[in-house]
Amino acid sequence: MDKLSHTQKSGNINQKSLFMTIAAPILWSFGALGIRSVEASSWSIIFYRSIAMSIAVFLLCFVIYKKNVIKVYRNIGRPGLLVSIFLGITTLFYVLSLSKTTVANALLVQGTAPIWATILGIIFLKEKVKILNWLTIIASFIGIIVLVANQGIKIHFLGDIFALITAFGLAAQILIIRKNPHIEMIPIASIGGLIAAIFSLFFKPSFQVNFHDLSILICLGTFQIGLGYILFYRGSKDLPPSLSSLITLLETVLGPIWVLIFLGEKISSNAVIGGLIIIISLVCNTLITTRIPSKTSETK
Repeated sequence: MDKLSHTQKSGNINQKSLFMTIAAPILWSFGALGIRSVEASSWSIIFYRSIAMSIAVFLLCFVIYKKNVIKVYRNIGRPGLLVSIFLGITTLFYVLSLSKTTVANALLVQGTAPIWATILGIIFLKEKVKILNWLTIIASFIGIIVLVANQGIKIHFLGDIFALITAFGLAAQILIIRKNPHIEMIPIASIGGLIAAIFSLFFKPSFQVNFHDLSILICLGTFQIGLGYILFYRGSKDLPPSLSSLITLLETVLGPIWVLIFLGEKISSNAVIGGLIIIISLVCNTLITTRIPSKTSETK
């Protein structure tokens, strides 16, 4: 925390931390492409991807913390366990959303998580919201309406609902972490993966997955989400929260581009218009919010 405070006060950006934080959403952005590239059922994808993440992150924890690894897991406490549960939920519904809607829709709706975090903050933490944030919330709602418009009772609508649940899960994590900033996040990633894998067992996933699919799912669990979360948690500690939030939008932008390039999945005009409304509103909010404190400090 001292290092974080020094970084923010001095205004200097730790280049290594910035690289790690940028690398994370780039890795995350390949998730949809990987999932679209396998033939396994959604529940099989959830199981193998989640268990791979859980094992990979646990092994890393063992390397980092050595004899203290059990103590580190115990020390996450109730807030850490709650974050793990919500991480498991988001891991699960992320895959389900991709099975029912387009990649663009899923990632754009998921990208509204900061907005829902603001709303949850109003409800549970009694936080006061500035006019700028209200305008961002309204703009994001308009973007979502445009995004899902004209879909009627099509299967895409169910996928959009799953993506919305993913966004709520991410928002809950943001809120809990904001309230408990000292939580050690790396162990939480392995617990969240385990929770998602265990939950998938209730839906009897097929364990008979071909080598091609299994290889992709293990890579997704180990590198795409496992390594991605570790890089983000480690890197974002030394960056202003507003910058970290802005960087995460890379996943929202790049994800649909990868499936368009490699799989030819087209992006609808509604997704483009609604997505631009959501992304521009979030970017403007972040940039304006970042500039306001600096002006205040200059006048002092």
